[in-house]
Amino acid sequence: MTRLSARLRAGGVLLAGLVALWTAAGRSGDPAIADSAPGAGLDREVVTALPAGVRRLLADLAWLGAVQHYGRIRLEGGAEFPRLAGRVRRAADFDPGFRAPAVEGALLLAEPPPLGAGDPRAAAELLSDWTARHHRDWSARLLEGLVRHWHLADPGAAARLLRNAAREPGAPAWFEGLAARMLEEAGSREAARFLWRAALEAAESPRERANAATHLRQLDALDRRDELLRVVTGFRAEFGRPPRRWKDLVDAGFLEAVPVDPVGAPFILGPGGAVEIAAGSPLAGYPGRPVR
Repeated sequence: MTRLSARLRAGGVLLAGLVALWTAAGRSGDPAIADSAPGAGLDREVVTALPAGVRRLLADLAWLGAVQHYGRIRLEGGAEFPRLAGRVRRAADFDPGFRAPAVEGALLLAEPPPLGAGDPRAAAELLSDWTARHHRDWSARLLEGLVRHWHLADPGAAARLLRNAAREPGAPAWFEGLAARMLEEAGSREAARFLWRAALEAAESPRERANAATHLRQLDALDRRDELLRVVTGFRAEFGRPPRRWKDLVDAGFLEAVPVDPVGAPFILGPGGAVEIAAGSPLAGYPGRPVR
């Protein structure tokens, strides 16, 4: 028996154990077991040599584990996902044709806490690996550009990605226009809104659609925040001091009620009249203001 055959045999035994362990974790609800990572002990040589069906099963288990890990932390009110990137990457590596961890997993990694891991570089790497193998996944290529444009604040890199994609056969005709807009209106809120609308229309999964819709609501929240800052300025000009609470503005007739963002979370009125989206709102994290 060759060394590789022995390692494959060991890998098969380990896989059977992992499946049993994962099934037990689902029944017992034991967090220590449920947090175990399927295939974590397999080195790259063994993974590469495993049969395709086994790799697909491992990828399914690893992705299920990543989603459960993310969901459990969110349900418990946590906002840190230190092991999420490794779990998502493992699922993507087991099966390079499995779109969910590569694309939807990248969205979970790119978003700042509490919605995601706040690791846009890991997200960009996942998407880059995926689009290198799947050139005609146009929505994934658009998302890769958006991660670089929005989360990494690098419109030049985003424009180059879309420009290169636009030259390929079958590419959406509007990719070239998007690339130009990324460069001409870098940092513009309207340009970002245009890009996220394009992502919403091109989305291939509910998670992608929800992600784009959240960013569009986030842009609306930032517009509303700017309006409130102008209201605060008007109050300051009339009374010679900033408002200390929203009730000051309501009582003075500047507002009808405590203002809320598009998902219903009240805006925060800080010292000196600063206005911010509440840290607990899903719309809080945006370029320049990661939420921790």
